[in-house]
Amino acid sequence: MPGKFRPCLKTSANIRLRSGRSGSFASSVRVATGSLRLRATQNHVPCGNSAWEKEKQKSKMQEYINKIINADCLDILRQLPDKCIDLVLPDPPYRCISGGNNFHPGSCSGILTVNDGKIFKHNDIAFSEWVPEVYRVLKDNSDFYCMTNTLNLFELHKVCSNAGFKLHNILVWEKSTATPNRWYMKNCEYTLYYYKGRAKSINNPGSKTVHHFALHDTKIHPTEKPEQLFGFYIENSTQPGDLVLDP
Repeated sequence: MPGKFRPCLKTSANIRLRSGRSGSFASSVRVATGSLRLRATQNHVPCGNSAWEKEKQKSKMQEYINKIINADCLDILRQLPDKCIDLVLPDPPYRCISGGNNFHPGSCSGILTVNDGKIFKHNDIAFSEWVPEVYRVLKDNSDFYCMTNTLNLFELHKVCSNAGFKLHNILVWEKSTATPNRWYMKNCEYTLYYYKGRAKSINNPGSKTVHHFALHDTKIHPTEKPEQLFGFYIENSTQPGDLVLDP
């Protein structure tokens, strides 16, 4: 829906590994449909059982650090080692729903009346195509945040549960804008907050499930997200040296 960034998992993608300062998240500008980003804070050590495996994985991950690579996002995901990511935080492609037609008396203007579920060519990618890969690359005892809407919430939860994820909470981003709708205007979006392995506390347990972050007025993508929203999740679920994946 409008105001949402939905990276495409099928087309050419921008892959980014960002090195950030210790104790902070590294921001990235969302410049294209289709992106996979890895943000690294300082002193990250890739996973692996042996010294040789660690060195091989470190060398592989270095190929992506501070670089942009045009590739199919799923292809790059499959190249990543098992259990090498500390946090996964996507705003994935998914189907949308109309707000009803605007021919009824009292209907508001601006309603999205086309009900084909599409904003972009590839925003009907099945969750089952990529969620299992996310589970594979995520380390044990780590978090997974995934943005969605009411139309796809139950399907997403089923796929994530089947992959092995456990649900922590449903988080709500309260937007500063609203999408016209005959059945309550939509002024929020949802994030399903999962974990893999053992649950761990977030860094700020005083954080609330409903949070408000305003989106700037000069969007460069029709479904862009506030940088502060992603930063809020990253700062709550990582430590200095952790590696963050945004497919």
